[in-house]
Amino acid sequence: MGKLKNYEFEREARPEDELANGYFELQRSTEYGDERKFSLEHLQALGHYWAEQCENPLRSIRGQEEARLITRRITFECAVRTGRTAVLTAYYHREVV
Repeated sequence: MGKLKNYEFEREARPEDELANGYFELQRSTEYGDERKFSLEHLQALGHYWAEQCENPLRSIRGQEEARLITRRITFECAVRTGRTAVLTAYYHREVV
């Protein structure tokens, strides 16, 4: 006999069901400084997404930590581009401590 499917609970995959790959984004984060690849608006949108992922219960503890690191890198790059030196100073102070 073939395997029976329970169609009552199955549904098509939706984009919001997918979790972005944190490892891939960490690799890509080395290119955040290239303004041709990442505009300020694009970085800000990425930052909002990854800030939400920091507390996403669907992510593992490690995945949440990756999201925090990605968010810090995006914050740093956005601060550089907008000239917010207070954010940069706070960032470096937190990293040194």
